Amino acid sequence: VVINNEAGKTVRLDCINYGESTYDYGIISQKDKTLTSSHTDDGASGSTNVLKNFSGSQSSSIQSVTLPTGSGTYYIKYRKDNSVDRDNDSLQFKVVVVD
Repeated sequence: VVINNEAGKTVRLDCINYGESTYDYGIISQKDKTLTSSHTDDGASGSTNVLKNFSGSQSSSIQSVTLPTGSGTYYIKYRKDNSVDRDNDSLQFKVVVVD
């Protein structure tokens, strides 16, 4: 996802992470940091490459992630193992610009 935020507004992702909480979950990269292309976990929330790791936070409720100011590229992936499928097995997100 490329965010062009030249106006310096607050931008957030409203996310629903819905799967088995410790096996199937979404990961959002830090601005301009890539994530691995494999199914591995890229690290904890706030680490060098990971802005938000949804491991352990399975819910159909919206969780908001505020993006750092400025423009940049964010990589989003869904880590899925090959065991059970339960719930929606997805990371859904919507980009929201706050005035």
